[in-house]
Amino acid sequence: MQRESQIDFVDRALNYGTFPIQNQIEKGKKRYTFNAVYIINILNFNLVELKQEHKPISRFRMKELETNRTLSTKYTLIFIELRKFAKRLEEISPNNILEGFLFFLRHIHNLGKQPQEFQQQIWDRLFEAAQIAAMNHKDRQTYIKKMNSERDRINQWEYAMEQAKTEGRTEGKAEEKISIAKNLKLKNIPLETIAQCTGLTLEEIGQL
Repeated sequence: MQRESQIDFVDRALNYGTFPIQNQIEKGKKRYTFNAVYIINILNFNLVELKQEHKPISRFRMKELETNRTLSTKYTLIFIELRKFAKRLEEISPNNILEGFLFFLRHIHNLGKQPQEFQQQIWDRLFEAAQIAAMNHKDRQTYIKKMNSERDRINQWEYAMEQAKTEGRTEGKAEEKISIAKNLKLKNIPLETIAQCTGLTLEEIGQL
């Protein structure tokens, strides 16, 4: 992604595209084969080289100049010029992921909150990422700490469930639930997690 105009950006993009190709060619490898490479350049300015183009996305591949026949599909250079995307929010279908993504990138700095029109999971993740990127250092550290705690809780829950399976838990048998709860308490699993796993109340677990 490039925010400021750069006069030699096309050359820069071409140069960057050579690295993922070279990295796939192992030393001593007899054949020069590699997986397809797509270089996606998201620009907050218009390229001088594409000033005659009015569409926001331009794709380039190696072609023969006269016949326009594609020589190879393994190297694709893509330029996304955000300033050429002029659609308003009401003109975009929430199911059009590409246009929604372009609108998001073009206007994220002006969006105070996530638009009602974009409430699917994919947009939740994008807006969450944007909010994290906009945080100052202190808030970001607080967020990371909270996420680590959430991951610990999930791991504890998964561990508790695995322990329940190991103990041969059978739903509806109170004595087995109590046995599982005791074992989990010995392993210092949080009482709330034990309660979720066994169905026992916190009071019942506390008395074990």
